[in-house]
Amino acid sequence: MTRLVLLPGWGMGPATWRPLTERLPAAWRFRTPVLAWRPQPAGAAGLDGWLEPDLPAGVWVGWSLGGLLALWAAHRAPGRVRALIWIAATPRFLATADWPGMAPETFAGFAQGFRADPVAGWRRFLALLARGDRDGARLRRRLARLAPVPALDPAALDAGLAALQGQDLRPQFTGLQCPCLCLLGSGDALIPIALARALRALRPGVRVVRLAGRGHAPHLSDPERVAAEIRSFLEAAGHG
Repeated sequence: MTRLVLLPGWGMGPATWRPLTERLPAAWRFRTPVLAWRPQPAGAAGLDGWLEPDLPAGVWVGWSLGGLLALWAAHRAPGRVRALIWIAATPRFLATADWPGMAPETFAGFAQGFRADPVAGWRRFLALLARGDRDGARLRRRLARLAPVPALDPAALDAGLAALQGQDLRPQFTGLQCPCLCLLGSGDALIPIALARALRALRPGVRVVRLAGRGHAPHLSDPERVAAEIRSFLEAAGHG
């Protein structure tokens, strides 16, 4: 039986996986945990504090910040993550001189704006998810339905921003022991498509798929294509 554990992006909930899971085989089993973006407890290693201890073994799918969590799980318990699928995810979110990502000053400006006005910051974030997607208007409507302005816990969401700012899991990505598929939107407004080449340089042979005309939420704007890529990848890896 194919079992998928699907970890959402920053501040998002299980409903954002529905367009994708509805297009995957009915016989597959899905676990879509609600992640509490909270400050890490004292003594927690890396991202351990955000991972439920009872999440099952299987194929782990991570969107954006959820991708960092899935990669960390694969590093900490390799037997639990039998294949890793990334959607608009990166082992290091912020750019450096030798790594493509969001400019640190841009990230700092967003985080500062969010802390000053969380509701306006959330709406700006949803707009960024749709930017660069050729079906941006339709995606914005879908996001309004599946990810409305939540009952915001600014401290919890701020903890997620801190994780994006501070984590660098490139060594863990290089040492990954399971098959990995990376799906990247060519128009992503949050992480540049140059990431595709950087990921291949870190881990030669990794499967990286560029989704033309898609932004930071391709599983929401083009769930049929993303579902087809996942099925093909898992069948080739012996997990379909």
